[in-house]
Amino acid sequence: EGPETKQVTLEEGSDTTIDIAPPEPKVDVKPIEDTPVEEEASDGGPDKLMLAVIAGGVGVVGMVSFGVFGALTSSKHAVLEDNCNATTMTCDVSQEKVADKGATYQVVANVSAIVGGVGLAAGTGLLLWYLMDPPEEGADTAYRPRISVGPGAVSVSGSF
Repeated sequence: EGPETKQVTLEEGSDTTIDIAPPEPKVDVKPIEDTPVEEEASDGGPDKLMLAVIAGGVGVVGMVSFGVFGALTSSKHAVLEDNCNATTMTCDVSQEKVADKGATYQVVANVSAIVGGVGLAAGTGLLLWYLMDPPEEGADTAYRPRISVGPGAVSVSGSF
């Protein structure tokens, strides 16, 4: 199991074939063990409470943006009322930039109000869906309130 030596004598003008076979490779092959793959438990979809918080957060940001840009629009409108003729409803050309900014702020405020309203409505709906959904078997639900809706009644219950 080491280097192999062969001695060959050659004569002038003769053809000689020498067979040199490489040694068998030493390969220590171990069979691959089957490792079990753990599958993630699927709970059937995303967490409803997380979705409710995200949608509600988008709604709050939309409403804050609506408030900020609504106030900016109002301030630009006040500047125009002070610097323009109310009877003829005309303004000096110098007020054109103020009017353009006010119009832009108004569009942003309107879009923000829509996004905020949709976000708050979606967040509220998802939160109610989460609270009305029956708890999973074995889940720790001692601190989770439950909302039940029946004919002529809405009840909130829970155990502490």
